[in-house]
Amino acid sequence: MKERNLKLDNAKGILITLVVIGHMLLPIQGTTRGVTNFFYMIYAFHMPAFVFISGLLAQRIYIRVPKQAHAPAENCAQRHPHHATNVSATQQVTTVGHFNGHRWCSTLWLYLLFQFILFFSEIPAYGRTTRFPDFLHTSGAPWYLLALLLWYLMIPFFAGCRGKVLPLRPACSNRRHQPSERRAQSDEGLQAGRAQRGIPCSLIAWILLTGLSLAGGYLASGALAGIGDFLALDRVIAFAPFFFAGYFIGPERLMKFLGVQQESVAAPKRATSRRRSSEGTSKRADRGIVLLLMALGLLCFALIGTQTFDRLLPYRNVVYGAWYYRFHPEQNPAAFPGALSSQLWLIRLAWFLVSGLMSFTLLALMPNRQIPLLTTIGQRTLQIYILHRPIRDLLLASGFITAAGPENILHVLLLIALSLLMTLVLSAGILQRLFDAIQKLPDRLL
Repeated sequence: MKERNLKLDNAKGILITLVVIGHMLLPIQGTTRGVTNFFYMIYAFHMPAFVFISGLLAQRIYIRVPKQAHAPAENCAQRHPHHATNVSATQQVTTVGHFNGHRWCSTLWLYLLFQFILFFSEIPAYGRTTRFPDFLHTSGAPWYLLALLLWYLMIPFFAGCRGKVLPLRPACSNRRHQPSERRAQSDEGLQAGRAQRGIPCSLIAWILLTGLSLAGGYLASGALAGIGDFLALDRVIAFAPFFFAGYFIGPERLMKFLGVQQESVAAPKRATSRRRSSEGTSKRADRGIVLLLMALGLLCFALIGTQTFDRLLPYRNVVYGAWYYRFHPEQNPAAFPGALSSQLWLIRLAWFLVSGLMSFTLLALMPNRQIPLLTTIGQRTLQIYILHRPIRDLLLASGFITAAGPENILHVLLLIALSLLMTLVLSAGILQRLFDAIQKLPDRLL
């Protein structure tokens, strides 16, 4: 079994705890400065960070493997290493893609189950009057699972971009400007590095996807005004750049950039000192960039945590989805001066940057080791995510959440403490075994 990434587990533990706290404070946010600032500081980044981590962990949803028929050519290259370059250059290896249908179906089952449970728990909480659950429309908590289903289906179309580059110039142009003795070197690592110079295709795809996401905010208008929360497209479009940023980056590359210990590979003696010097310079540069991004992320936490109620409240709906009609610039022209009233995509672009910095800061600050309770919570996020909402709905229906109001600081602290306790209880081992049995029920029936 593959060893777990404890850094990501710890980050997921923090994020799922914030999800529970955010849902508990949702009915009372917007009325007092303290609760509103804290609530939107959570909502500004907690789901983008969760979606980004989901992309990091989606590497095995779709895998391309070489066809078995090409095994003899590979074995020949292994027997004759000096011919390996020629073989790879002259022969294209055919690959076959394998989509992880089991994981997709498991996510579909959890989505249907979650939507079914909330259909009944929201009757006393919100006075739902529909007779049957609507599995094609959702704007509540199950949207995340439905969005995963659609993002998983998109992965095969983007998988071919990973590991490929768009060359900036022909590969041979560099060799004419280098001394003959360096051209004669057989350092495969350096040759591979030179071969990879260019613009990563995954970066190009991500930029295009982000542009489509920004433009997609205008879909729910005109002829498509009734699209609403169909297939959770509002959230699918808004959060897609975070998911595919995680998918394209991958956990190994992110951990390396963050300075998490990496396995070292033996290198030829002649290249060892040069590589160590290059790696040392690269690590120092990466460390400087990490510190800069963390400083900007902490600044974003401070600004949103102190200025949302007074200055940023007109833009608060940016955290909920893509549709730009939610901003209602005509009702508050002072908050949308000049071209901003028509170029609402600029607000989403600013949110992409802010939430990205905040998410990166959280990941950078997370220790890469086992932390009592927190790591376990992070390894059991799905059961907490699904089970906490009906409990919250029952507390809301009973009047407990709104009993004292947000101006009562003791009541707010009690809600936060109850959220922490709920998160801890729902991560219990006995509930994990029950949840695993429920999750595997379709496999046993089919």
